[in-house]
Amino acid sequence: MRKDYKIIELYDEIVVLRNIFDSVEIVEPMTERKVECLEHSITVTNENCFRSCKVEDRRKECLCRKIVSTGETYTMLQFKDGETYYIMCRAIRVKNKDYIMIITSKITKNIILSGGNGYTELVKSITKYNKSIYCDELTGAYNRRFVTENIDYILKKAEREGINVCVGCVDIDNFKKFNDTYGHAFGDTVLKTVTEAMRTVVRREDDYVIRLGGDEFVIIMQGIDKKTFVKKMNECCEIVSNLRLKTEKGDIAKICMSIGCASTIEDKLQTYEELTAKADEKLYISKKRGKNCAT
Repeated sequence: MRKDYKIIELYDEIVVLRNIFDSVEIVEPMTERKVECLEHSITVTNENCFRSCKVEDRRKECLCRKIVSTGETYTMLQFKDGETYYIMCRAIRVKNKDYIMIITSKITKNIILSGGNGYTELVKSITKYNKSIYCDELTGAYNRRFVTENIDYILKKAEREGINVCVGCVDIDNFKKFNDTYGHAFGDTVLKTVTEAMRTVVRREDDYVIRLGGDEFVIIMQGIDKKTFVKKMNECCEIVSNLRLKTEKGDIAKICMSIGCASTIEDKLQTYEELTAKADEKLYISKKRGKNCAT
């Protein structure tokens, strides 16, 4: 499936991929030119893409042109000049123009040294990449992109299987005060500590702790009723309220948070926007009740 990118999004993804794979290139297949992507610009260069292409017999049938027409993603193992390469080609779109992203890794050594387990190493690399694009770098929680790209699938699958989905909107109480009083480094410590605490409760395979930004988090749990979910969210609040963090000034900081809860079945809601709107309403009630609780 073809994916639309903003230029900065594509640039960020290329940076991540180049830390994992040997080569990441963007090409414009109709002109057979390589493309340079910077933070705020994308330019077709004068360099021919076929000179470095690892796909055999590309002159007979350019794979990239085929991918542009179909929008599909192709992966393959290619043997060339005594080396073995893993190649993935996928269609992307930037500013309504079609390009191809080509990811290449030489896996010859992996295959030889591991007795045929080059595939295992490849899977590890892909898994590492998948985690990196959906992971908040500071806390290790899922990030906003994870929600954007996966929430529709989660909700539709749950509806199809008759499973309840509960959403909690989380806000760390008086978080700005920590940053202003003790500095952003301590604020980061608070965020990481609170994330670890929530994960002690939200720990099943289909449970998600997501950091949207700043001190705003969302928790998603499936297959439980709303009453049980609220109980678990209050458990999170209790664990966090028992935390004591020592600052560089020697003070002992007490942390607490408030959570608003909503669910698909009990609240008769279908979309993520509806769920978070309802949860935000409940979050406001938690704040009115004195904070440090879930509603």
